[in-house]
Amino acid sequence: NTVAAAPAALSAIESSLSDRQMKMLNLTNTWLQTFIPHVLSKIDRVGYGLLDTEQLAAALRKDPGMPKSRRLCAVPFMGKDVPTTASEFSHPDVVLGLTILAYRYEGMRESDFVTAIKAMIDQMSFQPGKYHERKSSIEFAAWVRMAGGKVNGVPLPEDSPMLAAAPPVLKEYEDIWALNMVDLKDQDHFKVLYPMLRKQPLFLRWYLFDFVFPITQEYQTQKLSASGQEIGGDLVFGRRMGFSGTPSDLIPVEFRPCQFEEGDDGKII
Repeated sequence: NTVAAAPAALSAIESSLSDRQMKMLNLTNTWLQTFIPHVLSKIDRVGYGLLDTEQLAAALRKDPGMPKSRRLCAVPFMGKDVPTTASEFSHPDVVLGLTILAYRYEGMRESDFVTAIKAMIDQMSFQPGKYHERKSSIEFAAWVRMAGGKVNGVPLPEDSPMLAAAPPVLKEYEDIWALNMVDLKDQDHFKVLYPMLRKQPLFLRWYLFDFVFPITQEYQTQKLSASGQEIGGDLVFGRRMGFSGTPSDLIPVEFRPCQFEEGDDGKII
């Protein structure tokens, strides 16, 4: 209604924005008007949630081939702490919204945390420069600082608006290991880092947008399609073993004429 009442504004938008920008604007409107109200109306661990450690282990024992989307993303719940056995949310935007909320409410599971730290260490190993100057090392130190800790030996930009809002350094977190020194097999490291970072918003954002969503929300920009005529003909396959369908002369040209088995073709009286 607002756009219809302001044709000058609509004309200005259409003339100044590219096709991609218009799509993003429309998607933003859809999120604000539809998806965000919908996902916020759901209750975590009642209508949706992550499979907790025990539920995930039980599901993998029952189905070792369980999709990555059920392992890593939010799934429907039938009641309080009772996830469905196999179903998933079908709309990709709803999956994104509910998964973000689930991680913000519940935090990372231990398996998520180990996977994320290992991925960061792997990324750091391919980055140039001294360890304390590498991008992953600086990001890790910034997340620790925003969680109330401090990584010694990794300088952070003092003029960062984000770090200006960081909480005071807690005594138990004032001497945290640099990323290249982290060893999650060491229980002392795990017991300190996991509770400190499991709900850290920036760390969660990196894990979801750089790891979880790329491997669970795969899509193709192009799709091959063919009709029954094309699949049954020479266009796609050079040799066909058979063709299922109602026998008539509408079968692919390469199969014609249709040869009816005696007694199969009845008359309508």
